[in-house]
Amino acid sequence: MVEGSLRRQLEALIERHASANEFANFAGKCEMRAGMDGAEWKDAMGALARLASELYAWLTTGEGALLRYGSGRQLSIGLTDCWPFQKDSPEDAELKELLGIYTNWLAKQSDEKVCAFCWSILRAQPRRQGSTAQAPVYWLTRQGRLRGDIEMDSIELAVALTDEETAMFWWPDERWSIVEWESGAEPYLHFLDHPSSLVRAAAAKALGRLHSGLREKGSAPPMVYLLEMIATREKQQAGVAGPFLEGSDWGIDDWSDLIEDFDMREWFLDTLRESGKEPDWPEAQALEFYAQEYLAADGAAIEEMIAMGREDLALVTAMSVPENVELLRPVLEEMGRSENPKIAKAMQSYLAEHGQRSGKQWLN
Repeated sequence: MVEGSLRRQLEALIERHASANEFANFAGKCEMRAGMDGAEWKDAMGALARLASELYAWLTTGEGALLRYGSGRQLSIGLTDCWPFQKDSPEDAELKELLGIYTNWLAKQSDEKVCAFCWSILRAQPRRQGSTAQAPVYWLTRQGRLRGDIEMDSIELAVALTDEETAMFWWPDERWSIVEWESGAEPYLHFLDHPSSLVRAAAAKALGRLHSGLREKGSAPPMVYLLEMIATREKQQAGVAGPFLEGSDWGIDDWSDLIEDFDMREWFLDTLRESGKEPDWPEAQALEFYAQEYLAADGAAIEEMIAMGREDLALVTAMSVPENVELLRPVLEEMGRSENPKIAKAMQSYLAEHGQRSGKQWLN
């Protein structure tokens, strides 16, 4: 017996294999909002948990994935920003009855998806310690799902390091005035050797933020030294270069004086060539993202990406700026003839839309 108006409506939709649009309209009714009373909140959360874990075998893969993603995001909001207070807060057993179906489904998903959910709860402000809002994280812990890179201790440590990095962003000059690189950087350099890539990413981002804050003070080491050190570590264990650049305000600050004649193009390509793919962790931008931005108009670099086996990165880079079609035409047309059908099809469609001369040739 399904209780609650929303949950009854959802059961009816599932029973008759409703369309993606019908489910999307229904999901809008379950959206978390401020001021919900306890009964409304519980009904919506129970419905969202089912929405987020349903298989949707009659829908396309993309439609099902979009419904699950949106519903999972709303569940996180319900456990953080819209958590009910005082007498309306559910007990552990009641919450598990509402959300257990979702956490059981989530436990079978990738580390990245599991971590994203736990991170959203543990990182939220204000913290919900002492309430059952964090209970789903502990259910996953007791199930043995939080292991390896995403052990509970590692997630909590990465959250703490990210809290520190966030705080540094807002430090006033007086706070920076008593910071020294040697002592300030010590914990972040230490955690670059942590066994969890999640922790290493958070430490690298905080290290970059520390360097960014100390530049004007003149007490930070040369950026070139840090770039070389980070590249070496990235080649050993991927997952630190992108977060370091993010914390260092790459793409925001003018680095011309910081790096002088240092070859950032070669740094990107050499690091990408000799490293693995970075994990997709919360609040940690990937190296590939910055490489794609920096090399978007560089046809030779895109060809190197293909040669090093990073065809997806090459495709995203080549297609990131439609105004570059004429500049990149030779490499784009070559990609349109790729033996990789995914690359060829995507590039043919891109050229047909943004470069008419090349696009029309695929219709002949």
